[in-house]
Amino acid sequence: MMIEVPTGDLKRVLGVLLDHAAKDGVLRVPDAAFWSVPAPAAYDIYQEPSDLTIGMVSDSLDNLAAIIRDPDRAIDHGLVWLAEVLRAAGDGAST
Repeated sequence: MMIEVPTGDLKRVLGVLLDHAAKDGVLRVPDAAFWSVPAPAAYDIYQEPSDLTIGMVSDSLDNLAAIIRDPDRAIDHGLVWLAEVLRAAGDGAST
C-alpha cells in the first residue's frame, strides 16, 4: 500500500524543523558512522535483517552536494541520503 504525501506539506514541515534546529542558518550534524538496512529488508518487519551496511554522514552529504552542483544527477536514492543526514541531525541534537 502506498501513501500519497503532498510535497508541499513536506517542504513546509522541513522548513519549520530546520528553522528550529539550525543556529545562524547552519545545521550542525555529527559526522558519524551508522548502520543502514537496505530496502526491501528495512520494511520486512517479520524477518531480521541480515544485510546490514555501514554508512557515513559525510558520504551522504557529499552525495547531496553533488546533486546540488548538478541537479541532473538527482536520483530517488537521494531522498535516502537526505534522510540519513536528517536522522543524524535529529539524533545528534539530543547529545
